[in-house]
Amino acid sequence: MPGTLRIAVRFLLMTPLLLSLAPAAADAAPALALQSACPPPEPFAASCLAEVVVNRSSDQPIHVTPDTDPVGSAPPQTGSPAAMQEAYDLTSLSATGGSGDTVGIVDAYGDSSAESDLATYRSSFGLPPCTTANGCFRKVDENGGTNYPANPTGGNAGWITETSLDMEAVSAICPNCHILLVEASTASGPDLFTAEATAANLGANQISNSWGASAPRRTRAAGASRPGRTPGAAAAARSPSRRGRRTPGARAARSRTCRPTPIRTPA
Repeated sequence: MPGTLRIAVRFLLMTPLLLSLAPAAADAAPALALQSACPPPEPFAASCLAEVVVNRSSDQPIHVTPDTDPVGSAPPQTGSPAAMQEAYDLTSLSATGGSGDTVGIVDAYGDSSAESDLATYRSSFGLPPCTTANGCFRKVDENGGTNYPANPTGGNAGWITETSLDMEAVSAICPNCHILLVEASTASGPDLFTAEATAANLGANQISNSWGASAPRRTRAAGASRPGRTPGAAAAARSPSRRGRRTPGARAARSRTCRPTPIRTPA
């Protein structure tokens, strides 16, 4: 969505944002609420883990815009790449590392404006371009081709929010990394695990799995009880993240701290 700015805040706590949005009165609580971007998972399928910060009374996403203060005149804006890098003491590494690395992002369904939205986010925060033309960005379907799935509709539309959040978080923490977006045809376990294997086969050094699934204790679909194998790549799952919902205008978000869970990666 051209002109749309969505701010990923995957790794930060909500406290600074709450303080910035609170009324002047010290005892006045901000009218904020959380909504899941995706519905609960169907049996043997996954759901994205993104959550949306909304105004409790209007049910609308909280909006912010990039900080226009001159560099160095104030602490980094909450949710900005500088703030995320500073929070994890990665400012120096983010500036110098990542060249030659590829982060695979596995999500369900399509996002036809993924590259243009990514360009808006990166240019808004002064990050180097990451495009198909310069070889930094690549998007494939779950089999590594260009038969991209359609954009999700209805409740599944939240997967677009998740995809955007993932790309922005990678851009913020590792501006020099290449991004490989693999779009699974559906949110089913087999499709997502196929996409994960494709990411590894196409050279991803790290793979982001921003989704979770459950299945009945005694009956599990094939592969649903364990993650896919990704030889040579570090695959990680994480705790839920929170961000602004994908609607026109600038975005704000909330997140828990990330606690990656390693997934088996046989040599």
